[in-house]
Amino acid sequence: MNTLGYTAHTEAREDEIYMGNISEKDFEELMWNTKRKGNTPYHISGHLLKRDETPKGGVTLFPLFVKKEEVMQMGFTPILLPSATTDEYFSQ
Repeated sequence: MNTLGYTAHTEAREDEIYMGNISEKDFEELMWNTKRKGNTPYHISGHLLKRDETPKGGVTLFPLFVKKEEVMQMGFTPILLPSATTDEYFSQ
């Protein structure tokens, strides 16, 4: 089985994996059945992602969440990785 590393996100529900940030257009094209778009994108370093930090000249990005069960059905074992997006960071 393949592993899939993911990081924490404050908007992730208990049964979801934060898959990263994605544009509206790319979100619509994804094949995940349980995909959900969040509200607040974060940079990999843990700070709030500002519009001028987004790729493609300011395309708005959203956090992407997928149910852990679907990820596992696709043959991946989800592994939570340490990151700057921890409770310690968000409590500041």
